[in-house]
Amino acid sequence: MNFPRVILSLLVLFTAAFAGSNQDFKFSFPNYSYHKFDNGFELILVENRTNPLIASVVVVRTGLRNETPENNGVSHMLEHMTFNGTDRRTQKQLYDELDFHGIYLNAQTSEDYTTFMALNHKEQISPTLDILSDMLFHSTFSPAKFEKEKGIIVEEIRKDSENPDYKEESESELRKAFYLKPPYALPVLGTVETVRNMSREQVLSYYREYYSPNNMIAIVIGDFDSADMLNKMRQYFGGVPAQRVAKRRISLQRSFPFVHTVRSDKGQTIYLKFPAPT
Repeated sequence: MNFPRVILSLLVLFTAAFAGSNQDFKFSFPNYSYHKFDNGFELILVENRTNPLIASVVVVRTGLRNETPENNGVSHMLEHMTFNGTDRRTQKQLYDELDFHGIYLNAQTSEDYTTFMALNHKEQISPTLDILSDMLFHSTFSPAKFEKEKGIIVEEIRKDSENPDYKEESESELRKAFYLKPPYALPVLGTVETVRNMSREQVLSYYREYYSPNNMIAIVIGDFDSADMLNKMRQYFGGVPAQRVAKRRISLQRSFPFVHTVRSDKGQTIYLKFPAPT
């Protein structure tokens, strides 16, 4: 099995977190079970009875790597839009349900993956998985919400770029020097121009192409019985039809290995980047 590095990192992170504040804690790779549904959805289950909590992480195998200079920022825009309503839930209903069940839900877009993370009490796992599945496979992309979200992201890009300690800008400059060309040389958030010019149809097409169960892998760790959790995951994720997902091959060329940027004399930060398979 060749798990994405993000899954292995999360496995280590959550195992350590669930161990609590035990000063004698020593990490050992946990026992896990791996499953693959008929539709291609992959699943890793890790039982951990330390706390009555369950962490669910769904990784979509898409991010900056599947973007072009023309649609740069589409992965991040899509991540935002999944929180704006589905076929079954308005945005308000979505957030009301999260609050009612005490579910923490967040998402992050990176170069290779878009990751959705949920944390909940073990008694609330069914509504958590229902909401996650609904967002991932049945988001509606309301035109009004889409235009509003574009404005929010443009403002986010502007505000961050005006910050003298802006971390994303430093990373963007490092990406340009390290990768030299698209897609990895592009900013994850996109630019003001690309976000402004982005159409709902562009994002919807990207959603249909990459948000398919056979392009996802999940890890669930916490206080549960694996057989029961497997049935629940199959209920919410196993019945979604698989789609053909294009695999983009990217050739990375050698680049100058050093970048030096002085922004101010008030802080000292060093960013290092090393090539490694994901």
